[in-house]
Amino acid sequence: SKPTGYSSVGFDAVSADVVELAGADALLGRAREHLVAGRPLQAIHLAELVPSDHPGAREVLREAHQRLLADTTNFWERAWLTEQIAKNS
Repeated sequence: SKPTGYSSVGFDAVSADVVELAGADALLGRAREHLVAGRPLQAIHLAELVPSDHPGAREVLREAHQRLLADTTNFWERAWLTEQIAKNS
């Protein structure tokens, strides 16, 4: 368990550092590998690190959400996934 003061800084506080060090293209390349391997959630996690105005990030996010949509029958999940696809189109 972490002391209380340490939990106020989440991973998102350093995501720009990760993108700067690894490179957006490298992160998106790995995200695409996850898509090919049938791991859309991992692809989403990596693509969400990249700034949303990067066309490659939107492409990966759109495809990953489309794959999740194809596998769900839950009404609320379908609505949310459809919204995510539209947002990244």
